[in-house]
Amino acid sequence: MSCGCSNQAGSANSGEVIEPIGPTFILPEETIECYMARSPGDPAPTEPEQENKIATLTIPVDCEMKVDTTFKMTEGSETPDEWKLEIKDSQGNVVSPDSIGLIYDSGTPKLSGTIKDEFEKKGFVANMKANKGGETLDEKTYKFIGKKCTQGDLRLINPNPGGVFTSKFGPRKSPVPGASTNHKGLDISTGGKADILAAADGIVSKAGVGTGYGNVVYILHKDGSGKILAETRYAHLSRIYVSNGQQVSAGQPIGKEGNTGIGTGPHLHFEVRLGGSIPDDPMKYINGEIIAGANMTKADPGDISGPTSVIKQEKKAITREEVEYKQGCTPLENNPNGHAKDPANKKNPGGKSPDNQVFHKSVCRPAGPEGKPSKDDVKSRMQAQLDKHPELDSEDKKYMMNTFKIESSYDPYATAGTTTALGPFQMVNKTAEYHFKRIGVEPTCENRCNIEYATDAQIDKYLQDKKVYDEFQNKGTILGKKPPSNYHTAEYGNMTKGEFIYLIHHDGIGSVQRGKDLQGLGYYRTHAPT
Repeated sequence: MSCGCSNQAGSANSGEVIEPIGPTFILPEETIECYMARSPGDPAPTEPEQENKIATLTIPVDCEMKVDTTFKMTEGSETPDEWKLEIKDSQGNVVSPDSIGLIYDSGTPKLSGTIKDEFEKKGFVANMKANKGGETLDEKTYKFIGKKCTQGDLRLINPNPGGVFTSKFGPRKSPVPGASTNHKGLDISTGGKADILAAADGIVSKAGVGTGYGNVVYILHKDGSGKILAETRYAHLSRIYVSNGQQVSAGQPIGKEGNTGIGTGPHLHFEVRLGGSIPDDPMKYINGEIIAGANMTKADPGDISGPTSVIKQEKKAITREEVEYKQGCTPLENNPNGHAKDPANKKNPGGKSPDNQVFHKSVCRPAGPEGKPSKDDVKSRMQAQLDKHPELDSEDKKYMMNTFKIESSYDPYATAGTTTALGPFQMVNKTAEYHFKRIGVEPTCENRCNIEYATDAQIDKYLQDKKVYDEFQNKGTILGKKPPSNYHTAEYGNMTKGEFIYLIHHDGIGSVQRGKDLQGLGYYRTHAPT
């Protein structure tokens, strides 16, 4: 078969809602062989590390306002003979480290100590130069701020300080075709001038391009026990400064305000998702003074003209108790996506998700009992269809049943309100068109919700993804390239076949190849049935 593959992806600035062609990014009519032959790889959101670069990315400050940062160069760089540190306050005045409670050892080089109470919530800018022979090898600028907090709570700073809040959280009139009418975040604008800051300490879980978001960064925030308190999202960036898996600190620049994705002007779209999934009003959690537009419902999220007012926010933290309540008490009818919320194993901490059937909102569902088949019936029909495929072993079939449960909770008519995902395995339109065509079935609404047809289409996709798993097992490569060594790729060799293939299904081949952790493994291990 010919591998005449062409790039059919749209521009991030085109205004078009660009839907991934399945998590693996295979183009319509393209086989896995074609995809592997062209060795895809999305451009990295940040420039690769080069020699003679300072490797230290942040100056973290903990909840007791302690600092303990050692500055290092990237591997292969020259060794500086001077590390020159300068710290300025928010007014631009140079301050000595000891005046704010810190000690700088230029020989190590290390910045340590505890920020004095009088400087709590006051921001500082540190500039570090690595010099050798009188010349600067590299220099980096860091922003840090001391703020006391409870280890189990999450407090947010303004991710776009100085910007005007132009659009509220919640229902609104869509400012541009394709934009949401149920706004899941806040829009904040400086007219494209500002660096965007991490709202709290956390780990970058996505740094790249998202549907409608343009260039976007996701940051996961956990409590001391490792439980996810929230995920914050920063969309429409013109540039991204961080990479997936990177630890970031509150106040650290993570990107530049921009107008990529769906929008009408430069601004930051900022979201807070409790527990990593439930959208909540970010305004409740941002501390300090906030500049708000006159009505915060402007048609142009990038419009900062007109009268403004200053709102002083009282401290409100995201607590573990609040997250657990929201996760366990979100009824189906109040969920804008039309999905029921899994209570995050509240009754079985550390165990698998309950093996429950859930009926989702769906325009394709027939009226009456036919539209609500029993779980035993749908599982039995799927198992019968799987048994017709001798190329599948018992582990393959178990994976298919697990994926059915994870994606639709045994509802063949499941749908997602914010995408075109439909059917037992939640295929989006382009993925369904590709795989249903390969099995000789038209991807109509009825056929996509048909258990037998949907199962065969998913088997076709599974067998393509399995080739990537087989390649890694035999050669240690993914699409002909060896993944980088990091905390995430260290798990690859320990995964079961099902875990590895679901990782491809959830995170995408490109992310798996580049060692980006988009939480697919943890999601599969948590939500697959016992």
